[in-house]
Amino acid sequence: MAAGALGASGTSELGRTRDLSEQIKLDIARSIHANATAMTALEWQKSGYAPAEIFQNVRDFKINEAAQALCDGLNVLTDTDLALFEDEIADEKNARVVPCAATLQDRLKQYWISSRNELAEISTSEFPERAFSRSKVKLQLPSIEVPVDAAAGPLLIRGGLKKGEIALTFDDGPHPKRTARLLEILANAGVRATFFQVGEMTTSYPEISKQVAEAGHMVGSHTFTHPQLPKLSAKDAESEIRSGREAVALASGTDIPFFRFPYGARNTYLNEFIKSQGMASFLWNMDSADWKLRDPKVLLARVKAQLDHEQGGIILFHDIHEQTVIALPYVLEELRARGFTTVVYVPQR
Repeated sequence: MAAGALGASGTSELGRTRDLSEQIKLDIARSIHANATAMTALEWQKSGYAPAEIFQNVRDFKINEAAQALCDGLNVLTDTDLALFEDEIADEKNARVVPCAATLQDRLKQYWISSRNELAEISTSEFPERAFSRSKVKLQLPSIEVPVDAAAGPLLIRGGLKKGEIALTFDDGPHPKRTARLLEILANAGVRATFFQVGEMTTSYPEISKQVAEAGHMVGSHTFTHPQLPKLSAKDAESEIRSGREAVALASGTDIPFFRFPYGARNTYLNEFIKSQGMASFLWNMDSADWKLRDPKVLLARVKAQLDHEQGGIILFHDIHEQTVIALPYVLEELRARGFTTVVYVPQR
């Protein structure tokens, strides 16, 4: 584990407390830096400073001073940096080590409200004709289906899409609160998408997984626990893939032979295994970077830049992030303004 650890030998209690506080603050700073400088989600995960690891370290200390040091370190962060730790702050397993959770969550709630309002003001000022994001008016983007022969085991990156065609994909859900809101936004735009869901998440929230499928979206699988598959034994990797597909199919009520590697991490053996299972695997040629960009207006600017550069293809989002839900209406407005057609891949019959 990369995040720091402390020994107690040869130091006074006051000294240990001071050292502990400094170490936790340093780990928080390293987590923020690692996220900001990572070029991919895989690089970020490999850094050893993901929020889950920082909070696990604090839980391992099992002393009140560690919890206070964590709160002290989080309290001084900007709202944007604090948002990186939002899921861990809200996680019940961290309740003991984040006694300041309620205060931090109130801050984040206000941050998201302010971010939403700021984006609306910018849109109103720059594009007064775009009413979708500010009302219940249906946008109705052009949409087409593209069949995929999953039995042949294809690997899709751009997905054969032409200039002006885009497939929206969302990973890592379903989320207990955000996925449903995202579905409403897509429905108001007449857009169908592909969701690559994690098995353990569908086990926890099967009703949301089913809601996604019933809304007409494709529900593919994304393993059971979202590991870095190349780091596992062949047996364990195969189990992750199979159990993930089974869990998603059970929860959603539909078995779609579409798969996405967590972090896009794969090797020749895994590619061949997916092919042997009669599954199509999906990567992407556009990354929204919503796993690192926690300011919705910055996220929107990133998506626009990706559209400028790639002109179409498969774009990666995550339905577990608040910034994604806030930015999505403006992304859809941008697609409409550029004359894009949205694409949903479907299994070939």
